[in-house]
Amino acid sequence: MSDAAPAFRTLLVERAGEVERLTLNRPERMNSVTMAMVAELNAYFSGLDARPDVRVVTMTGAGRGFCAGMVIFETLEEDGLLRNAFEDRGEPGLEGVVKAIRRAPQPVVALVNGPAVGAGLIFALAADLRLAAPTALFKTGFVKLGASGCELGVSYLLPRVVSTGAAAEMIFTGRAVAAERALALGLVSEVAPAGELDALGATYAAEMLEASPLGLRRTKETFHLCLDINGLDAVMAAEYATQIRLAGADHRERLAAFRANHGKPGG
Repeated sequence: MSDAAPAFRTLLVERAGEVERLTLNRPERMNSVTMAMVAELNAYFSGLDARPDVRVVTMTGAGRGFCAGMVIFETLEEDGLLRNAFEDRGEPGLEGVVKAIRRAPQPVVALVNGPAVGAGLIFALAADLRLAAPTALFKTGFVKLGASGCELGVSYLLPRVVSTGAAAEMIFTGRAVAAERALALGLVSEVAPAGELDALGATYAAEMLEASPLGLRRTKETFHLCLDINGLDAVMAAEYATQIRLAGADHRERLAAFRANHGKPGG
């Protein structure tokens, strides 16, 4: 099997032995998600099944942020965000990324180096473990835009990581959770000292590599099989239906206000 890492435009893939580091690589936009990134994330994670020489994946963001969520202005034409990000069933979308992360045979460790908002939070939740820098911040966010706070499986994934009460707080209020509280809630396993997140991630990866290749793969497979029992697909289908119903006037009004307050980014 070749050691060559795949090349992408919005992602940086680096290989160190049996560990591969995936970096969301749009630092000038806090690694916000474009449709191009969605396609590349789907391609990367869906391709891991054919790459047994990669045994552990760490996932992080370039620059100051982990992932600031979806770039709504890229696909937004009135209610176009939901149409493009959620309704297009021709190609795997954001839902596909979440499922592909969980279905990849390799353990995925999210190294949350800064804000993880919206889709960024979901990516972190889809990972098998989360480690945080002191600057990490976690936020669902979508409820603030006049739509359902339940997106991309968050109503399934978040209560399985933290308590149902903490999940409800984050989902209903859109309130941000900083690194130390995330640790107290169980949202992350550890908060690394400043500048030491990568080293902490390497330590976790090295411990996983002590297992046999087959044992590590089977552990992830069985762990998620016991957790899911087809539940994630059912929840995502329900959330999708809710998002489509909410793609109406109130949602458009909130998005217009968001655009007015933040301006349209150019890039």
